[in-house]
Amino acid sequence: MPPKKKARVRKPVSPVELMQTCLERDLDTAFLHDETGELDLPRAGNIIEWIMDPRFYGVRPFARQMQAAVTFLEQYCPFCSDMEYLKRVSVDDTSDDFLERIQLLRFGICPECSRTEHDMDFEFYYEFSGCWGMRSGKTAVTAGMLAPYHLHRLLMLREHPSSYYSLLPGQGLTGIFVAVTAGQARETLWDAFTAAGAASKGYREYFRVLRSYEKRTGQIVHKNLDTFIAFIHKGLGISYMGADTRTIRGRTRFFSAIDEIGWFDHQDSARIRANAAETHKACVRSLRTVRAAASRLRDDGMINVPDGLSVNISSPAERQDMILSLVRSAKPGTRKLGSHLATWECNPTITRADLQEEFDKDEQEAERDYGAIPPLAANRFISNDEAIIGASHSDVHMMCSLVSEVKTVGTSSFMTGRLRHREENRYAQAPCVLAVDNGEAHNSLAVAMICLDGDNFVAPLLGELVPDPHRVSLPSVEEDVIIPLVEKYNVRYVVYDRWESLRTTQYLDQHYQDVECYRYSMQYDDFTTVRSLLLDGGTLVPRCEVPIDTLFQGDMDANTLAGKPVASFLLQAATVRLVGHKIAKPAHGNDDIWRAWALGVRTAHTHRDVLAAPYARGGTQGTKAVIYKGSAGAMSRSTGKVLVGDVARNSKGQVLITVGSMSRGRR
Repeated sequence: MPPKKKARVRKPVSPVELMQTCLERDLDTAFLHDETGELDLPRAGNIIEWIMDPRFYGVRPFARQMQAAVTFLEQYCPFCSDMEYLKRVSVDDTSDDFLERIQLLRFGICPECSRTEHDMDFEFYYEFSGCWGMRSGKTAVTAGMLAPYHLHRLLMLREHPSSYYSLLPGQGLTGIFVAVTAGQARETLWDAFTAAGAASKGYREYFRVLRSYEKRTGQIVHKNLDTFIAFIHKGLGISYMGADTRTIRGRTRFFSAIDEIGWFDHQDSARIRANAAETHKACVRSLRTVRAAASRLRDDGMINVPDGLSVNISSPAERQDMILSLVRSAKPGTRKLGSHLATWECNPTITRADLQEEFDKDEQEAERDYGAIPPLAANRFISNDEAIIGASHSDVHMMCSLVSEVKTVGTSSFMTGRLRHREENRYAQAPCVLAVDNGEAHNSLAVAMICLDGDNFVAPLLGELVPDPHRVSLPSVEEDVIIPLVEKYNVRYVVYDRWESLRTTQYLDQHYQDVECYRYSMQYDDFTTVRSLLLDGGTLVPRCEVPIDTLFQGDMDANTLAGKPVASFLLQAATVRLVGHKIAKPAHGNDDIWRAWALGVRTAHTHRDVLAAPYARGGTQGTKAVIYKGSAGAMSRSTGKVLVGDVARNSKGQVLITVGSMSRGRR
């Protein structure tokens, strides 16, 4: 019996691929522009005309929606409009109120004073980022107004778009709606876009004209399907897709919109799907061709030029998410417009009082979802900002600082660290813990020294080496940082996390018998113990390098806090997340310094009795305990003399000496 042939599995084809196939058809479009009759159809002079005129869409938008659309597209006359009103449009205003105070341009010209957009100090925005609350009309503005109007402008150009923008003959241009998954993109933006098209008399008439031409000539010039729309004779198409950085690249686009980008992953740069930064970057790059062409046309004196538009309106997840990053980046001169509105500031049908039940259930969640004011981080492990801020104390000073240094050996360059010591420090002789959180290629290498001051665990050293762009050389860090710290200060314990530390721990065990060195992997109970110590005010770090009131506003990130280890620690402590019974790094940052600190505090708490033993405040710097079989003493490195003092034991039961008040060289 002959073997059965395997059934051929057809790979699913995405809507974007189908649309692109249609646009790549060998169609002579030179004659179609005049033959279809579409140029006899009415054109909207501005977006408000397209939205409100029954010939096009025929709906009445909210005043705040009109404000956002008109400001973004700069289709108002600043000479003939009430500009103070445009800046402070009230949610309770009607569309008639808006039109009474704002003079709209038509095709880039003011009907009142005849000035053109070139006579006005416009930014010519091409990106709109809105952090808006839920139920504020985000989808309506993006997919129901801006996207169909922008497509209308390109369809009604008097020449083929590729010719208008001086592109290759017949080159296709596409628009795209993006979400975490293709299904979500379809359910939100795409369905709203197609619904607006179906409800628009202007689009219905346009499709009627195209169908009439196709019936008359037998020439297919468009495809209007559930998954994509292709205007083959214009080389224009629009569709939707999931946020996959492998497939979102490469197209030349005239429009892009990303749904709820605030909830994308904003930290993992290697992530392929739902990567906020990479998805946004891919969309922006796909718009560059049209943007550059539009700029050239404006430089040549043309007006009312459609640009390559990017529209991203999202509710926020946390203060350092992508949507708030985009809003913060929208500054004068960037050609980006940002907007930050609560639900009740945009949608007049939902008031703050209507949402009181939501606030009563969970105020923080309601503030995030409807007030568009997110927490510093979602699912915070330590949610008490006052306790975190209170840990920063002006009486605690760094006894040394860790700075990065790049070394080159042959053709290879790598990163190591260099220590800068303070001449005097009250903790220089204190028995302490040195904790190291190892990184190399992707995470920072962080160190923390913890000692005991009365009842408080103090961190007179916090530092990190960030591997950008060079990798951290762990052997060099051992030689340049770890061993010098053990040599100079009264380090009793060196503890590493579980990564890449075996070589160093073995070396320290062999050469420094008075230093207990081991690896330890923090467990959930360890983190809760450390959290309790912080919340009870039992941990202190040096004064923060930046004003505390600005640290938690969401403007700070790893780049702005480079070289500021205390500020980095405080922000990391406030943003590490609890996921089940695991402590996860912040969604939009790192946690290396915090983990090193937590490891050090846990170790110091475990060995509190050893760290609490008497030591010489201001006495011999560099005096260390040395283990002897059956006896104990302390040796000064500068003289090599053995000093005698009180006896104590470490956690291994080995006998140690505590020096008391002896000074250098004294027997």
